[in-house]
Amino acid sequence: MESTHPCRAEQLLAFHCAPALAGIKPANLLCCKTDDFARVRTQFRNLARQLSGTDICIQVLCRCQKRVLILVYRRHKLAAHLDQPDYHTYLKKQGYPVGQGLNTVLQHLARAIQNECGFPHEIGAFLGYPLEDIQGFIRHRGQNYRLCGYWKVYGDPDRAQLLFARYTSCRNGLCRQLARGKHMAQLFVA
Repeated sequence: MESTHPCRAEQLLAFHCAPALAGIKPANLLCCKTDDFARVRTQFRNLARQLSGTDICIQVLCRCQKRVLILVYRRHKLAAHLDQPDYHTYLKKQGYPVGQGLNTVLQHLARAIQNECGFPHEIGAFLGYPLEDIQGFIRHRGQNYRLCGYWKVYGDPDRAQLLFARYTSCRNGLCRQLARGKHMAQLFVA
């Protein structure tokens, strides 16, 4: 008999990655403590398998002693987002092998996360952040922002607030669906 309660992995994904799951954002990141991830690893694998017929991907980007960093994304949405001229040019300047396929670019990102002394802030491009906010964050070293929400905003705070509200609404809606006993596969597999 299948459980009517969502698994812990579903709850984590709903709370941290709902906008990407719903397709209103190209990707989200989920950071788990390594010990916590060890307890839900099988659940993540099962979810990835259940969602394999969709455009949704769940990929471990980095694993270390303390944390596991997971990228949840819509394959076609992320590829189209990164192919936009401004993001394409920006990532190319950062040394990414743009134009060689999404998997190759994601492998480069994973290496950058694992090899960097600091965190590669260009990851904001993958997460759908406005380019002016990514560049502003780097230029101002995380200071002097105009608004702080899902990211630090250096550009248009009104536009960002609308996006933040949309992301929160999406997260709350997905969490409510899971609390009512729905499962990710029911919600996202056609």
